[in-house]
Amino acid sequence: MEDEDLWLVIPEQRFAYLDTEEGVREWEAAYEFAYSLSSGFTECKAINDATRQLLWEMQGRAEEALRRARERAEQS
Repeated sequence: MEDEDLWLVIPEQRFAYLDTEEGVREWEAAYEFAYSLSSGFTECKAINDATRQLLWEMQGRAEEALRRARERAEQS
């Protein structure tokens, strides 16, 4: 499984895309969602600091997964 260092979930719960362009599209959508969610709650009083940190972490992991997917697509 690629990108073992990014994920806490077990391999059976991870998605892998054989088509590198599909992988890029999927991770672009995931990153946009993570970015929107974390940005929308940055100043929100409805969540605590731990939840805010969790959202930032999600965004960072999605951004890194997207970077790696793009890198794989360029190499193929």
